[in-house]
Amino acid sequence: MPFPSSTAERGYFDQRFNARIINVAPGAQELAQRAGEVLSTVLGSCVAACLRDPVSGIGGMNHFLLPGEDTTSLNPTMDDMRFGTAAMEFLINALLKHGAIRSRLEAKVFGGAVMIGGSSETSVGTKNAAFAMRFLAREGIPVAAEDLGGDRPRRVNYEPATGRAWINWLAPQRVAGVSAAETNYRRSLARWDQAASLEVF
Repeated sequence: MPFPSSTAERGYFDQRFNARIINVAPGAQELAQRAGEVLSTVLGSCVAACLRDPVSGIGGMNHFLLPGEDTTSLNPTMDDMRFGTAAMEFLINALLKHGAIRSRLEAKVFGGAVMIGGSSETSVGTKNAAFAMRFLAREGIPVAAEDLGGDRPRRVNYEPATGRAWINWLAPQRVAGVSAAETNYRRSLARWDQAASLEVF
């Protein structure tokens, strides 16, 4: 996913951070390389991996909903970024395309909460978190920081140019809303996958 042109403005300016906030949607990724650009997302059971090259300051954030083992596509597309494997591979490749050096990449990983009614052993959040850490270990990308698990959603703000990250736990009354939004999104993906599998003659 390319960087914007030097004249394009993304997101909105937030005086609290003295920075431009760029939201990262579920199943998507965003890149940034300028100081004052902060990538932001809200995570329940989803996971966001934040990768950067600390020398160049190039970095990005993804937001995936399901662990990578749930996809078997040999040629993943952007639609597959809801799965961990595709989300990680697309983010790494995008960073390398824009000048990052793979051997210098470092990661910060967030999310993977056990939401309402979930069990820490079987929840999607636990599986997402375990997948992310396993993927990074396998690829030899060091994890500089992590904030995984818990039972509440969190907002993550990440500034790739400096590597700084801020975590804000959402109020308990927002747990049900985030959980419902994630459930509805997964159901919509299931319906989309079912429709996409139909052949039209």
